[in-house]
This record gives sequence, structure tokens and C-alpha cells, in this order.
Amino acid sequence: MKVFLQNTVRSLKNFSKSLEKKSILLDKPWALIDSDLEIQKLIFKKNNELILSKDGQVKIGKWDYFPEAKSLLIDREEDKILCNEAFIDDAVLVLKMDGTSNNYFVLANENIIPDLDA
Repeated sequence: MKVFLQNTVRSLKNFSKSLEKKSILLDKPWALIDSDLEIQKLIFKKNNELILSKDGQVKIGKWDYFPEAKSLLIDREEDKILCNEAFIDDAVLVLKMDGTSNNYFVLANENIIPDLDA
């Protein structure tokens, strides 16, 4: 699956938007299915606050975007991760963990893809 995702991202790169236009990211319910097969929801706020919800339990983190590196720093309270843009559009965010070759996060905008089948 990871190799498939890596090849797909490579072929879609020319169609990708950038997080430099932050309106793609902000105030939308982004969701991912984690390694436990549970849904996590992330809402990126304008003040760089990050709402993280899993099973209704909420944590408040922070986020920051670094355009010079095309990277998103996500502070999840218990840890911080740096993710690089892989593919961005209004419905799907594919982020690659910095320093890895195939550790991807696929987030779906619940308003556009309610079944999260990204």
C-alpha cells in the first residue's frame, strides 16, 4: 500500500496545490484513519491552534506552516511531527513524514468526502 501511495503521489504532483494558500487547510474537518483503524479528526484554526479529536476526546495542539520547506509542523501535545507536502487539494491532503521515504498520512475533508474513502 505504501509503495502504491508513493507512486500515486509522484504521478499527481503536477496537479497538487500548496499549503501556502492556507485557506485550503483552515477551518475544515480533516480526518484520517490511524494505525488502530480509528478515525482521528483535525481542525486547523487561523490562530495556529489545532483541534485533535479521537472518539470524542479532544486535545488542543498547535500547527505552523513553513513555506520555505513546504512543511507542516504539527504539535499533538505528546509529540511534534514535521510533515512535508506530498499532494494537496480541497478534498485530500497527503503528507509525508519528514526524513522518511514512505511514511504518509492521508487526510480527507469530511465535508467533501464524508465516507473518508480518499
